[in-house]
Amino acid sequence: MKSIVIFTALLLLIGCNNSDDNSGEGVNLGDILISFSLQNSSNMDLLDPSVEGNFNTDSISLYEKIDGDYVLFENNQLAYPKGYIIDSTDGTYWFTPYYSDHRQYKHELRIDWGNGESDFIVVNLVDGDGDWRVATEVIYNDNIVWNENINPDGRFFTIVKE
Repeated sequence: MKSIVIFTALLLLIGCNNSDDNSGEGVNLGDILISFSLQNSSNMDLLDPSVEGNFNTDSISLYEKIDGDYVLFENNQLAYPKGYIIDSTDGTYWFTPYYSDHRQYKHELRIDWGNGESDFIVVNLVDGDGDWRVATEVIYNDNIVWNENINPDGRFFTIVKE
């Protein structure tokens, strides 16, 4: 049994190289940048599907600014084909957008909630280990909502929709 577990772990490690240029360099497309909860002024979780007027619908679209234009994130071969996931942790629903290129120093995202409302997110990054970038600041609709001073433990925050 122990050898099966070790063999399975070895296969998983070998299969984790996403490089498509045969250089052996792993390129991870679609890393988690941030996660946020969405509430109204009454502290109701707007991502909870059981809340009336929630934003958690199949109509949400995520766009990333690429070469000056917002491009719809679509990749049916990924576990998150629309570029985001919404999941629940400890009774709170979290929206986690993904991005398409981990090497950029700035990511500009637009979320169309499917109800006529859109929000804009800017994530600024600096060099990290190797070819990776590390987020230093998150701006949501022109307001700084996260940096190391606001929450040094992680890139999590709550947005209150009026």
